[in-house]
Amino acid sequence: MTQSSPTRQTAWLLVMIVVIAGYATAFNVGKVAPTLPLIQSELSLTLGQSGWIVSSLSILAMFFGLLMAVVCMKYGAYRVTVTALTLLGLGAIGSSLADSYASLLGFRLLEAIGFVGIAVSAPALITSVTEPRHRPVAMALWSTWLPAGISLMLLISPTLIQLKSWHSVWHFAAGFVILWLLVMAVSFWPHRNRLPPNETPVSKLIRPLFNRATFFIATSFFTFACLFIVVVSFTPIFWLETAQVPTTITSYWMVGIILSHIIGNVASGWLVAAGIPAKKLMFYSFAPATVLMACVFIEGMPLWGQIACTLGFMLIAGLVPGTVFATIPRYVSTPAQVSLMVGFVFQGAATGQFFGPILFGHLIDWVAGDWRWASAYFLTVGLIGSLLMLQIPPPQSSMK
Repeated sequence: MTQSSPTRQTAWLLVMIVVIAGYATAFNVGKVAPTLPLIQSELSLTLGQSGWIVSSLSILAMFFGLLMAVVCMKYGAYRVTVTALTLLGLGAIGSSLADSYASLLGFRLLEAIGFVGIAVSAPALITSVTEPRHRPVAMALWSTWLPAGISLMLLISPTLIQLKSWHSVWHFAAGFVILWLLVMAVSFWPHRNRLPPNETPVSKLIRPLFNRATFFIATSFFTFACLFIVVVSFTPIFWLETAQVPTTITSYWMVGIILSHIIGNVASGWLVAAGIPAKKLMFYSFAPATVLMACVFIEGMPLWGQIACTLGFMLIAGLVPGTVFATIPRYVSTPAQVSLMVGFVFQGAATGQFFGPILFGHLIDWVAGDWRWASAYFLTVGLIGSLLMLQIPPPQSSMK
């Protein structure tokens, strides 16, 4: 029998503990980019092998997001979150000590299981300690976990690398996960039964989520992810090739640009709470943001204009993920369905993160490195995403 979630006061301290657990998780995403050249050199990795190290988390999320959500529903959000942090921590420790490609990839896959588990269970934990009126803001705060965690790791990695090469960065990421595992386990122990294992058959809970709302939210998030990951991954390369700005400088630019994304994330929570429909928030942020990013690649655009447009994209587009997470509780009728819908949406985002760079990279290769065609990519994906967002229906029922 499904247990209802009674009205209770919002525990903001617990909300922030969950959000910081997300940051700890994202550290293990952000640790790869600044250390990959050193890892390649030490372990003699090919570019193909390096690609698997980078993509391992997204690949598991792409295929197993919904499955992990079912596990979360059956065993409870608290158990899954603690178990996921444990697996992430063990994988992070192992990967920081890896001395071969096989061992590094194996431990990264263990990290990936923990990564997916936290991504789908943490929102359910947040809903269990918040009042309905506060959930949009709380879930918008949660949506900052990936950009904030990655940015912070990019910021501190140069200092940590000076200590003991790439191992110091990966040791730090592993240590913080273990520390926050203890914080989570202790702080949520008195509240572990607020979202207990669910005895309702999975089919009865998941069937109502096969609807227009879930489809259009997930596919909209897919298009967003296709663009976000391309901006983060390829913009520094674009500036290196066209303006000869070294990556040591553009990496710091990208930290500030990605951090601006958080402003949009948080603002979306307040806007959703104010009653603005999700499709309007997403459309009126995503459409102009993609046009701004397309302007970056216009021939003759000065470097300062490119930076300003990239910053504008990140700032405005930050409303999209914040709105998605802020509105999910409004599209489900029971707490158990939160993880299930997050699983759907997370798989959409992971699929976009996987295919976005591939499509973009092949496009630029196909046109012999003519970056002007990047504008066509952003405008095309932006148009598709904008049309999908306009199809998102209003919520018919809301979890109490």
